[in-house]
Amino acid sequence: MLLLCLSREVPLVILDEPFLGIDVLSREQIIEGLIDFLEDREQTILISTHEIHEVEGLFDYAVFIDRGRVILSGETEALRAEHGSLRDIFKTFYKRRLKR
Repeated sequence: MLLLCLSREVPLVILDEPFLGIDVLSREQIIEGLIDFLEDREQTILISTHEIHEVEGLFDYAVFIDRGRVILSGETEALRAEHGSLRDIFKTFYKRRLKR
């Protein structure tokens, strides 16, 4: 299914938890392939995932959403410089939510 989505010549591809149910070794190969594939394309890929540590290298821009509201967004390099890894940001913001 992932290959079908990416093979389309559309400006925006939306992937919801695209790596769910795929073993770790296969995920790594798929992510490496995605990086190679997207390197030369003018295409936006929107990925919704909880597996941030595995796909962090794919992102140029990140949006963190809580209950339908954007709680943080920006260029990934700027977010990392200010807050640490995207995984750290995820843990920080969503840990607060769990304490509410």
